[in-house]
Amino acid sequence: VIRARNNTHAAKRRYSLQKLATLLFPPPSETLPKLHADALSAMFKFVVRTLVDALHDPSETCREIALSVLLKYTECSPEVVTTVVQGKTKTKTIYNPDLIKGRNDVVELFEYIFPAVLPRISNNKKEDREPVEEIRVQIIQFVTLLIKIGGQNVYRYMDELRDFLVTCYQDKFSAIKIESCTCSIALCEAIP
Repeated sequence: VIRARNNTHAAKRRYSLQKLATLLFPPPSETLPKLHADALSAMFKFVVRTLVDALHDPSETCREIALSVLLKYTECSPEVVTTVVQGKTKTKTIYNPDLIKGRNDVVELFEYIFPAVLPRISNNKKEDREPVEEIRVQIIQFVTLLIKIGGQNVYRYMDELRDFLVTCYQDKFSAIKIESCTCSIALCEAIP
């Protein structure tokens, strides 16, 4: 997966990102077991740079897959549940979206994520900005989620977040302005 990100063929990059997404979050129909919370966290730390780099991929599909994996990992908090059935102990990982606040595994990655994600909307360079409206909406949702998780830890990115939100409010698409309001509220709640 990591070697494929430098491939010149968009189809190969897309395939490797899809394979990574399936590995991290297998669909219910797949026979692959879900990763244990610790394994998922360790694997995500290993591939986060690849996913962040894929946000700058020329292929819209690659950017969309990378962002969806980042969002999915961030929005679900793994919780390990142990059950005993007929004398056999079984452990399974449940992904609980209610447990997102204060996730240190995500907060530790802010130094990679924020500098790569925020310029996708607020950068003055036209070639670095995200051209697709739907992906811009997802980026704002992702930043909102990061703010909710990070709380006061996002304070050191306040200048970048301010520029990010100003650019979002100037966007001509209404969906982006609506998501920007949600992001502003999350920021006000995180840093009183």
